[in-house]
Amino acid sequence: MRVLQIAGMFPPGRCGVGDYVSSLAQGLARVPGTQVAVLTQRSATRVPPASVEVLGETGTWRLWELPRLVRSIRRWQPDVVHIHWPSQGFGWRLGPALLPALCKWLGIATVVQTWHEPWLGRDWLRFRLQRRATDGLVFVRPNFMQLMPARLLRFMPACPQRTFGSGGALPRSTLSGDQRARLRDRYLKGRRNLVAFFGFIYPKKGVEQLFEIADPAVDALVIAGSVLDEPYAQRLAAIAREHGWGEQLQYTGYLEPEAAADLLHAADAVVLPFVAGGGEWNTSLHGALAQGTLVVTTSEHPQGDDPQRNLYTAPVADVAGMRQALRTLAGRRSHAPARDEWAEIARAHVGFYSELAQPS
Repeated sequence: MRVLQIAGMFPPGRCGVGDYVSSLAQGLARVPGTQVAVLTQRSATRVPPASVEVLGETGTWRLWELPRLVRSIRRWQPDVVHIHWPSQGFGWRLGPALLPALCKWLGIATVVQTWHEPWLGRDWLRFRLQRRATDGLVFVRPNFMQLMPARLLRFMPACPQRTFGSGGALPRSTLSGDQRARLRDRYLKGRRNLVAFFGFIYPKKGVEQLFEIADPAVDALVIAGSVLDEPYAQRLAAIAREHGWGEQLQYTGYLEPEAAADLLHAADAVVLPFVAGGGEWNTSLHGALAQGTLVVTTSEHPQGDDPQRNLYTAPVADVAGMRQALRTLAGRRSHAPARDEWAEIARAHVGFYSELAQPS
């Protein structure tokens, strides 16, 4: 089976959907009998292993690029074209919305779409284009339908649908005990606990809550990720000063996956105070849990302490609850064996592709 994944932003580490597609593509390539390519922008500089071919065919996703993209798809001769739609990720460009329709209308392949984020009500035109151009839908969020605007929900396509979730975007750290101790010393600045945040830095991540959850008297706080909103970064700096954070607060900027995994492995706790609540769709959550480190996060359906997963979920915006969990549980580690989440997700996708390819 030849599977062509289409992603607007592919370089892993720079885009959440790009991370997902990179990991899924590598997982699919390990399934016997499956060949994988990714059609993406020309600026993709980080590529997966040789088992995945990267077709950097587009620069802007504008309408005038569609004929070349269709020719490229035809040359590769996929059995399945799978486009990953990040809701707002393509801006107002209609190219990605029309591409699956062209593939379907021209009979190039079975067309599958993953909708990573809920649509916005103002996106009705692109939604109507894409809803008519898919043989199967995949969701990452288990509550996707509840998040859809009512004006669009009634037009959901009547095609097979599956929810497969996500896995971690990071490898498992291989630091030795001595290496972990040295990395901790680099960041601790004389404090007792190393607390880390990992992911993109913008308001929905709740980064400003970290300055109240952690305690500058006992914690060193390391924020690893790219700033996507400069005014928000300035606001964070002001809030940090108000709460007494000085040299104990460090920003690393973007870290390569291996370095990010090492930082999370070295930490006493990873705190992810998502404003709308996290869940199984968060690659950052899975990536942190894979390092064996305590993770404190939020959920719309909080479960409190889960020692088996080394995970504490608090209600959304429950700063006091997260602070108490951090004080009580920091330093606890999990030694559960590594689980190949992406292998499971990839096999589920291949099963879905095969199901869709069967004649009705």
